[in-house]
Amino acid sequence: MSDYNERLEQVADDVKHVGQKAADQAKDAALGLGGMADAAGRKLDDTKVRVDQLANYLTLSINADPIKAVVVTAGISALVTALLVAAMGGGRRR
Repeated sequence: MSDYNERLEQVADDVKHVGQKAADQAKDAALGLGGMADAAGRKLDDTKVRVDQLANYLTLSINADPIKAVVVTAGISALVTALLVAAMGGGRRR
């Protein structure tokens, strides 16, 4: 019976060890994900700053020369439309 109890204690210790190892690995993984989330957050903040700067630049450019802004916008719209039509295979039917 004492051999049986020793085996039970050994199994319990093994289970405790495996559980602790799994908990440590989960903690390490969570810390790694947290670091990645922080980096992604910083990247998003940087991107937001750049988008805000671009928006301010465009606003100033439009206010400085509205006719040029309309012409450029029309040209870009025509180019995007042509690319979309070409990508969708429009215009040529076989």
